[in-house]
Amino acid sequence: MDLRVKKTERAIRRAFFQLLQTKPFEKITVKELSELAEINKTTFYAHYETIYDLLDTVQLEFIDAVTDHLENFSLLFSNPRGFILQLYSGMEYLNIENIPPMSANSNLFVHRLSEAIDKKVAAQGVQLSKYQGISIILDFIISGLIGLRKDSQQERTEEELEYLASFVEGGIRALPPLE
Repeated sequence: MDLRVKKTERAIRRAFFQLLQTKPFEKITVKELSELAEINKTTFYAHYETIYDLLDTVQLEFIDAVTDHLENFSLLFSNPRGFILQLYSGMEYLNIENIPPMSANSNLFVHRLSEAIDKKVAAQGVQLSKYQGISIILDFIISGLIGLRKDSQQERTEEELEYLASFVEGGIRALPPLE
């Protein structure tokens, strides 16, 4: 990728993230984003069709980074602690958790992430239908981990992650077997 394109992408995203810290996503305009990024609106449109396209791209990149770190879904049952640490590691890779449309409060984002994880799991040969209530458990785990990542002012300690992983492990072990 051309260096100018990389710099422009970085400027667009930096401006986007800054604006998201100060106002709701729906209130952001291409004009103000372009001004903050110090680019022309035409340049923005050369990269994205709309602000929604930019949001979609950022969310998909985040989802890809998380699912790329999910190498073995069966860890959720054989080693829940390892699964949680692996998933959290994927979220830690991209430090964009404070963006409201991608936060734990965004049902659409959590749903998209859950669907991507479901696809990754299916590609690993795991049939989610065999596990009672697993979708809601995954949504709970994902929302919780995103919530943990939201507070970028405070780095999570190994002990806190271990505590969370133990909690999830206890819950997974308590699941009734399928009949």
